[in-house]
Amino acid sequence: MTSSASSIIAGALIPGTVLAQGNKEETQSLLQPKLEQRISEAVADLWGLRAEQIRLKWGNIKDPSGLSDQTAFRLVGRGLDGWFAVVFDRGELPDIAARLRAGYVDSVMVAKAPLRAGARIRRADVVTEERIVWSSPLTASKVRPVVGWLVKRPIAVGEIIAPPGVTAPPLVTVGEKVKLTWKRGLITVTVEGTALGEAAMGEYVRVKLDGGRGHAKAIVTGRRSAALES
Repeated sequence: MTSSASSIIAGALIPGTVLAQGNKEETQSLLQPKLEQRISEAVADLWGLRAEQIRLKWGNIKDPSGLSDQTAFRLVGRGLDGWFAVVFDRGELPDIAARLRAGYVDSVMVAKAPLRAGARIRRADVVTEERIVWSSPLTASKVRPVVGWLVKRPIAVGEIIAPPGVTAPPLVTVGEKVKLTWKRGLITVTVEGTALGEAAMGEYVRVKLDGGRGHAKAIVTGRRSAALES
């Protein structure tokens, strides 16, 4: 989102407020340390993290006069993409709003060698580093890549390795025998068939049922096993 677009959006959300315009390049904070700490705590509370994990980048605050450690403020937006507007109550002076980009420190897998599409992640290809993720953890994938995952697109040296750029290895591959289970209440039915495609955990796979009983679509639940929807 551009600075001008952010300004328009924030201005629409905060009537009667003077909006501090942000430069294209983020600037060093001019806020009192305790005030910035309080803002970090507010973001951390919203995101369910610890305040020490939070990192902040500010747009240019044109007129920080009247701001102190005790200045009241409010966050505008949920920051799912890392962006907030922060409105400062300066008492007798007009409120001002500043553009804020928030992120958090996380341990991530990073490529230390180029990875080509179709390759498997090897231990020698990756390293774990502390990085700043400039978005909300609420939008981050809960699945962590591990050695053996499949690379879906080229990944450069130093790039964070994460879905959808990589995916879990298939638990069912073409031509393998698959055990299919159907459950409803206390009734369980098990049949077998041959996989017509490959799929990872939680993905759908088409299976040709043994005995010429047609085809079925099932959700992979484990190695060579899948569940038929009841």
